[in-house]
Amino acid sequence: MKIGFHVFLLLLVIASCKTKDEPVMDKISFSADNEFKSTSNSIATFDNRGINIIGTLKNGNSISIHVNAYDIGTYSTQPQSFNFTNIIYQDSDNSFVSFSNNSFIGGYIEINQMDTVAGLLSGTFEGILSSNESTIQITEGRFTDLALTNNFLLLKSEFVGSVNGTKFSPSRISASIVDESIVINFLEEARELIEITVPIDIVEGEFPLDGLEAEYSGSYSFLADDYLASKGSIIINNHDLDNQILYGSFNFTGTLLGGKETSDVICSHFAVSYF
Repeated sequence: MKIGFHVFLLLLVIASCKTKDEPVMDKISFSADNEFKSTSNSIATFDNRGINIIGTLKNGNSISIHVNAYDIGTYSTQPQSFNFTNIIYQDSDNSFVSFSNNSFIGGYIEINQMDTVAGLLSGTFEGILSSNESTIQITEGRFTDLALTNNFLLLKSEFVGSVNGTKFSPSRISASIVDESIVINFLEEARELIEITVPIDIVEGEFPLDGLEAEYSGSYSFLADDYLASKGSIIINNHDLDNQILYGSFNFTGTLLGGKETSDVICSHFAVSYF
């Protein structure tokens, strides 16, 4: 009889360990000051401003996670990065936030699976969150196979153009805010890159493109050769500030850095989201 009772206790211990250590599908799980928690309802979306994850616990508390990106990677929530990547835990009394302008309390969020076709999102997170006069430590945070909804207004970045008369088909298009500029990259097979830089407050119109140091600049790189725009222009047809989308076209002649050879870059249309 005693043996049976001991076996029963052992099974209870094993079950409780599995609840904490194994991934909880379609939920967010984490420890708050070493107290294990799991959401009863969770949603994940991605849009022009990044990835958004919100979960509600049975007691009404909530946790929300925002990543100012939409790709696999590890993202810091520390305020010195001056981004909008953060973790927020809300209980009945306080709102604890990983982002703070007054301290360097922060954490990280790792996206290790983002399947936009199947609509699944997985990752991990940790951080020290601060409220007015107190902090809370979030550890062992994870979300596994959360249902992911696409709220992207621009479903696919676009580029139509050529380099030296040959069609240029970028395998990756990205745009990000760097200081007071928007830097746009069109990358083809990791060997050819077109880079365009414009001011963050650019308006509709036509603007001249110049070398890398100019406010409006363009460059083309093929392997180790860099061609800087010596003449050309960019036309902005629309700058959607609310959704952070640029539409336009550009063309420039690039001169080989340290040489005289040139390359002609023509883009009759592009559309790209930036963050």
